[in-house]
Amino acid sequence: MDNLLDNAPCGFISLTNEGVIVAVNATLLELLGYQLDELSGQRLETILPLPSRLLFQSFFLPLLSAHGRAEELFFSLVSKNGREEPMLVNAIRRERQGLIVDDCILMPMRRRSLYEDEILRARKDAENAARLKIQAVISLEETQASLMARQAELLEANARLEALSTLDHLTGLKNRRAFQDYLVFQMAFTNRVPSQLSMLMIDVDYFKNINDTYGHPMGDKYLQMLSEFLRENLREFDMAARYGGEEFAVVLPNTDKATAMLIAERLRLSIASAAWPELGITVSLGVATLEPAINSETAFIFLADQALYASKEQGRNRVTHAADLRASSAVRRTLFI
Repeated sequence: MDNLLDNAPCGFISLTNEGVIVAVNATLLELLGYQLDELSGQRLETILPLPSRLLFQSFFLPLLSAHGRAEELFFSLVSKNGREEPMLVNAIRRERQGLIVDDCILMPMRRRSLYEDEILRARKDAENAARLKIQAVISLEETQASLMARQAELLEANARLEALSTLDHLTGLKNRRAFQDYLVFQMAFTNRVPSQLSMLMIDVDYFKNINDTYGHPMGDKYLQMLSEFLRENLREFDMAARYGGEEFAVVLPNTDKATAMLIAERLRLSIASAAWPELGITVSLGVATLEPAINSETAFIFLADQALYASKEQGRNRVTHAADLRASSAVRRTLFI
């Protein structure tokens, strides 16, 4: 990194397209209190608080992947002493020395706000009779109001993401309400930014046998173990939820049909071969991928549920994708009205 960029009056960080830090300038290191070797090679998520981490995974990376640039996004970075530093981020994806990297410029919002306040006070103290200075104050006020409005929108989006933390008391996974809210959010995001969205419906085969044979406490233990299994075997940005009883649901952001089927089949095989306390268990899975004709989360869930039903009808312990079902015209009319 050349000396001018290293000591620029704003932060600079370069990431691989997987979010791994490859370069940081001295300005940003000084602001956050880290040494270069403490951040180099680490994933950016390690210094992002939860709301910014979710925005980074579900919006920032897909936006760069689709358009090659991201402008005026609001993130917070966690400094070495634990303080959150709000940042305005602009990024561009480019190829450098055979490697695809995301170069990001970071403007500290705390400092920017102080600078703007000082300028505004200076303008207001200036000659009120001078038309040019009055117009400059008005222009600055409008710019600041626009920036604050965009910041407020992003903070509101982060607050909505944090509100999705409602948990199922038995398994510790997200509950059905949180799952549906997150699915609505991801469907809206997918419609705004070209990307893929898939979901899984998972049901434990013959679960009643466990409750009848070993009692409901053992059945609860199986559900807790399966929930932990899902947490460990899904990607960080996927959401697993207990949909009801022994049925689970998973939202797979930025995931096409082929990838969703691979994830579902891997889960099925892993669960079937895992060590369980008493009886071994298997699961049936239904998979659905968002299509333009699906205009509600209810319709999307219905598709995955139909695929799950087909898996159980065809003998259980299998994966079925909704697109592979030959649904009757009556079902399709009901689904997409």
